[in-house]
Amino acid sequence: PIFGDSREILSFLMAVLDATWLSETTDSIGYGNKGYSYIVDHEGTLIAHPNRQLVLDRYNPPKDDADTPGYAVLHAMVRRMFAGESGMEEYFFTGAMRLFSYTPIEGTSWALAVGAPKDDVYSYVYSMRINIIVVSAIGLLIGILFILILSRTITTPIRKASAMLKDISEGEG
Repeated sequence: PIFGDSREILSFLMAVLDATWLSETTDSIGYGNKGYSYIVDHEGTLIAHPNRQLVLDRYNPPKDDADTPGYAVLHAMVRRMFAGESGMEEYFFTGAMRLFSYTPIEGTSWALAVGAPKDDVYSYVYSMRINIIVVSAIGLLIGILFILILSRTITTPIRKASAMLKDISEGEG
């Protein structure tokens, strides 16, 4: 409302935004290559998501997929989101495991979740694991090669001395 000098209501100011505005804003927030974010309202209904159809359909995971096997963790996370909690969760959704962190948005009854498919989040870890295995294998081979060279440099003079002592003991020395 717009108030006058004597606090009487003179008029109302209203703004109308395209429903995709909030989703377009959250499109720039995500983790990794396939990461994304979404916003739920105080009832757990999606109000911003990269899949605009879910927003248009007013998708509410705990209500709409209550009987879907395997979605219990997602449902519990969304309930915690609209209860105003912060945290992190791993859950199964649309054929893939996902890792998401969530927190309430100050000054609203909404909550924001940011994350990505688990494979995308852990891709750096998988890559680092392969690098560690390769470097360890190379280090092991270099160590074995060093030990072989060192053992030969120690055993060669001993073998020669042993052969000379054998010759001496046989009377040929």
